[in-house]
Amino acid sequence: MRETENNAKPMPILFIILLGTMTAFGPLLSDMYSPALPLVQADLMTSTSQTQLTLSIAMIGIALGQFIFGVMADRVSRRKLALSILALLIVASLLSALSTSVFVLLVLRFIQGLAGGGSIVIARAIAGESFKGEHLSRFFTALMVVNGTISILAPLANAALLSVGTWRYIFFALAAIGVVLFASVAGHPYMKSIQQSQTKAPKLSVVFKDFGHLLKTPAFVLPMLLQGVTYMIIFSYGAGAPFIIQNVYGVSPQSFSFLMVIIGIGLIMSSQASNLCLRKMSQLHVLTLFLMIQVVGAIMTIIVLLYHLPLPLLVITLFLTVTPVTAIGPIAFALAMQMRTGGSGSASSLLGLFQFILGSAVAPLVGIQGAESVIPYSMVLGMTIILLLTFGHFTYHRLKHKVLL
Repeated sequence: MRETENNAKPMPILFIILLGTMTAFGPLLSDMYSPALPLVQADLMTSTSQTQLTLSIAMIGIALGQFIFGVMADRVSRRKLALSILALLIVASLLSALSTSVFVLLVLRFIQGLAGGGSIVIARAIAGESFKGEHLSRFFTALMVVNGTISILAPLANAALLSVGTWRYIFFALAAIGVVLFASVAGHPYMKSIQQSQTKAPKLSVVFKDFGHLLKTPAFVLPMLLQGVTYMIIFSYGAGAPFIIQNVYGVSPQSFSFLMVIIGIGLIMSSQASNLCLRKMSQLHVLTLFLMIQVVGAIMTIIVLLYHLPLPLLVITLFLTVTPVTAIGPIAFALAMQMRTGGSGSASSLLGLFQFILGSAVAPLVGIQGAESVIPYSMVLGMTIILLLTFGHFTYHRLKHKVLL
């Protein structure tokens, strides 16, 4: 059988890089773009909130794209669907580079997000079809390495592009990445051999029925809410930090990109640190530890911003605020999956949808008073602190008798 053969062979490096890049459209569409937000605002002569919406609308698109194309992936050829999605991404990126209106850019960014979400879910589906058991776990670990590397390289690419051109170069670069992926999917011999799955997706009525059962299960909803709230931290940072650090602290877009690299490295470190802690501590205790780090970091960030303390202090507090996301999010996801009712597919889809939509919804709020005000971002952080403490408290006490402490 094909699966046995694939499991017996060493994982092809180029195949790992291909699927890893296809699953990395979160950082590609956000980290590669967000440092240029002030430049987009000035060029398109629009408001700060509308400019920040061009960031969050792509993340909403990613959430919906994973759901829409996830259903389609079990009904049509995954290779053909991947090629169609990547073609859509290329066209949307090229048109984004040529857009002269923020409203046109919003539509195109949403389409970019849909295509990015489709790329993510197709890549995961192909990986799940190609590898099983331990080989699949190793494969996803390898994908995370590719994802982490791209999260670091994306801001550096932004800095390089902005040093030689305008923010429009970013979209030309995204189109070029799409072209490379399209050619790889079309020409890679392993991709050509991928067979259409014979497993048909459940009817949408069944999916929504599962959603209803899940939303009536507090042990599932609480960690889902906690995961969503911690992602509010990283989305509000991505939307607010470019304006605050560039306009209030006078940092160039290129220098801000290097700050994003530091945060990106911290996100990888936080993920690895949580894995080490989980070897000696329970999930709930590790969750609480990183939750406290994030809350303390957010409080310190508010103080630094309101008193306009030096930039190095802000970098440190933002590091403490943002980087725990990669510890809190996966643990909350895992807890919710353990507490789910019904199939894992519906639970995973709901967690993904809620994570991106809640995080994206808060992003435009940080710019409602303009590009040079720290008050909205501080208020969002304050609201997030309250929600983190509330949902963290109820999650711990609801699940402490259901999971191993």
